[in-house]
Amino acid sequence: MASTTRKKKSQVVYYALLALLVVGLGGFGASNFSGTIRSIGTVGNRDIPVTTYVNALRRQIDDFGQQVGTALSFQQAQAIGIDRSVRAQVVTQAALDNEVSRLGLSAGDDRVRAALLAVPAFEGLDGSFSREAYAFALKQNGMTEAQFETQVREESARGLLQAAIVSGVAAPPVFTDLIYAFAAEERSFDLIRLTAEALTPPVATPDDAAIQAYYLAHPDAFTRPEAKVITYARLQPETLLDRVTIAEDDLKAQYQARIDEFVQPERRLVERLVFATEADAAVARTRIDAGEVTLESLVADRGLTLGDIDLGDVGHADLGAAADAVFGLSEPGIVGPFASDLGPALFRMNGILAGQEVSFEQARAELTEELSLEAARKLVREQTPDIDDRLAEGATLEELAAESGLALGSVDYFAGTDDPVAGYAEFRAAADAVIADDFPEIIDLADGGILLLRLDGVTPPTLKPLAGVRDQVIAEWTVAETAARLQARADAISTSLRNGATATGLGLAAESLGPMARDGSVDGAPASLMTDVFTMAEGETRVLSDQDAVAVVTLTKVLAPDLLPPATGSEAETLRRQIDAGISRSLSADMFDLFATALEAEAGIQLDEAAIGAVHAQFQ
Repeated sequence: MASTTRKKKSQVVYYALLALLVVGLGGFGASNFSGTIRSIGTVGNRDIPVTTYVNALRRQIDDFGQQVGTALSFQQAQAIGIDRSVRAQVVTQAALDNEVSRLGLSAGDDRVRAALLAVPAFEGLDGSFSREAYAFALKQNGMTEAQFETQVREESARGLLQAAIVSGVAAPPVFTDLIYAFAAEERSFDLIRLTAEALTPPVATPDDAAIQAYYLAHPDAFTRPEAKVITYARLQPETLLDRVTIAEDDLKAQYQARIDEFVQPERRLVERLVFATEADAAVARTRIDAGEVTLESLVADRGLTLGDIDLGDVGHADLGAAADAVFGLSEPGIVGPFASDLGPALFRMNGILAGQEVSFEQARAELTEELSLEAARKLVREQTPDIDDRLAEGATLEELAAESGLALGSVDYFAGTDDPVAGYAEFRAAADAVIADDFPEIIDLADGGILLLRLDGVTPPTLKPLAGVRDQVIAEWTVAETAARLQARADAISTSLRNGATATGLGLAAESLGPMARDGSVDGAPASLMTDVFTMAEGETRVLSDQDAVAVVTLTKVLAPDLLPPATGSEAETLRRQIDAGISRSLSADMFDLFATALEAEAGIQLDEAAIGAVHAQFQ
């Protein structure tokens, strides 16, 4: 039994490593980095190939970019340490390869062959291994079959070594029991919620004395921060629209250029499941019609998901031979088999997107506005050189406003100001950076306009007049007064409960909640409720509060988990199994890290900083 377990773990590690190797094909090939550099260093007698480092680095940058939803520059990748992390990875890999070589471990041809046959990227249209697809994929990445198969053999041998290190690591039962006891413990408690409606008398509007006192006691809340006094001159396209005339022919030409936007034919939401032969597709259709299977089950049997067969919204011209049948459906359904570019297929129509047509007359106003603004932006661009020349001659913003039609304005600028001009990111960036005696420069705005600014001075932090913030003072006083009175009410209730009173006797409604585990939650209660509940002693009463809620909680029962073996299939068994597996994985990872660190120290690491720098230069 133990040997079977080790074999399974070995296979898991091996195929995981193979997957990483195949994914690496999507990165840079050797042809991307020319020159005489072949490695970035050595570990023991093992080189670290430059292509290994390049592929791993590219893959990590791309993966991180996908996680954050934006492409990552190499400078950004360096800033967050991706290059250092990748170097640590390839050093560990080289240390393992060095140890594999020292031990004389190797993978046989049968293992390499089985690995190649298992790679989806090397499959043909019929789902079996295709030598043409295999050769093409390697050629695209600048590798020969011998080079790739050598890497597969090395990955396999490395996987054997890793599996030998991590196999058989089991979580100590006492550790599992400890974590399980912590995670599975449950508690029951009574909760009394307090809201502003529970206050008698209710919080009233503060009088002038209370408003004045709160205003003076909290000056930071009503003080405007240091502000830059800025004068600006702005030329917006909208102000030049009266100088623009759009010809009828230009409107019609724009309408035709955007005809696909204004005239959209009917489209359908379609899925397509491809089969190896038309006979297979016909059998599947017959079984679906007979109710023996569903399209979903056929997709699952192929190891696919519905996302894999989804064509999205398509037009008649996108469906080839199946077009008439799909567009002939008036409600969702399945048609086929029909020929497709990938082979015989069944098509399922899931929805109809009605066509629409916006006539030229209906689009006229939108087209006129669009072309007029574009023409006005062009006028702004045409005036910009003259304005730039006047600036060079020493013209002030006031003179430019008088001569060139720029709108003059001023603002006391600080972070968070609500002045409309601060809505421009370009203005904010320039205002943040401007210093005394800076020469005004033309700033291009996102809407096609231009802006110039000048720093006239800096106003120190200033307490705003009470008259201007009176409503804000009243609102903040009301929040603070309500919180203080609720806290006092909660403290009084808590004292009464500790002295033997009951919620009912106090005329209050208590919710009896639980049993609940640590990851439970109660809507509308203080955020710390569950954390506090699991630090309380049975029978203890506490007042809990945050900015959103105030409550009195009494712990009524602590329910310790049963540490006896749980029933098969129960939630307790699932939780114990997850905890046990998590501990085992953590111990295995720690053991492997220690082993790899020892190998690196024993073999010795030599990194070629010049080679690494050359690689990084290619990413710039």
